[in-house]
Amino acid sequence: MNHNLHKKAILVVSFGTSYNDTREKTIGAIERKIADNYPDYTVRRAFTSRIIIDILKNRDGIYIDNVTEALKKLYDDGFEYVVIQPTHVMNGFEYDELMADARKCQNTFKKMSFGKPLLTSSADYAEAVEAIVSEIGNIDPDTAAVFMGHGTEHYADSAYAALDYRFKAMGYDNFFV
Repeated sequence: MNHNLHKKAILVVSFGTSYNDTREKTIGAIERKIADNYPDYTVRRAFTSRIIIDILKNRDGIYIDNVTEALKKLYDDGFEYVVIQPTHVMNGFEYDELMADARKCQNTFKKMSFGKPLLTSSADYAEAVEAIVSEIGNIDPDTAAVFMGHGTEHYADSAYAALDYRFKAMGYDNFFV
């Protein structure tokens, strides 16, 4: 038996959702895709939203670890190599807190690596636009596609304007963020 199978983990970290069906269609789908693509890794889940964690625990009896709890369990279970992969869209408060919590545990493992939120580099915006447009397809020039985010007081709020700009720069004048 290859003991390394039990020594490497990918911790998929999401804000979370209290909607059970949505959770499996979104977060669950991402985790399954990661597990399929990295069969030598054990995939675990953590949420960053304490409110979501508490709702699931109190309403449904479902306990989802926060980042610190998940990393402690990985350590207790003998994992040495951990990849932290956020599902966050942008580098906001939740991502900052995730990174702060993870860095406190970083020296606990032989190696800890970090993925980035979806919209981090300039190239990420172009790839996101291409993915969105390929999913939606051609829309009538007199029709608008509008994408909304809840906004943030974090400087990452600029991600919304940057994505809108990238749509326009790539010729999609009727796509708005």
